Amino acid sequence: MIYSERENVIAMNRRTCFATALVLLAGLSAAQEKTPSLAVEAREGKPLAFSLEQLKQMPRETVTVTNPHDQGSHRYEGVRLSALLAQAGAPSGRAMEGAAMRDYVEATGSDKYTVVFALAELDPFFQDNQVIVADTMDGKPLDAVQGPLKLIVPQDHHPSRWVRMLVSVKVRQAP
Repeated sequence: MIYSERENVIAMNRRTCFATALVLLAGLSAAQEKTPSLAVEAREGKPLAFSLEQLKQMPRETVTVTNPHDQGSHRYEGVRLSALLAQAGAPSGRAMEGAAMRDYVEATGSDKYTVVFALAELDPFFQDNQVIVADTMDGKPLDAVQGPLKLIVPQDHHPSRWVRMLVSVKVRQAP
């Protein structure tokens, strides 16, 4: 069968669109298969990555907070941030003196929203806090808008430092 030049161009465009769609779907599938994890990095320790499954196996804490956005009371469950920082080699307890008192923590979500804490304010030796990396709210996994991980700071009166879609926590030092 003989095709006109126009029909050949249309057929070629269809093949190109189909191939492009396959490439995009393969990329989307690979992105969906990527296991969610949290990168934790201390200044002098080694960088760690905690998978959702690893976090679920660690000692858990539960906090109940009132969210000022919806005025609802919610129960979050997860791992204490200070425990993850300690595993990565961040100083804690009595080791928090001198230059370590200039250390701060950057917590960042996948949307690039970043907040900062003084390392000492996260350490139970200095403050009674319950900052957790939560993976559940009210007994259910966090939805895609909030999770899979969310930093919960119950002692803050406003949730501005609650980082949704949390992907990294890094210890830095102020000059």
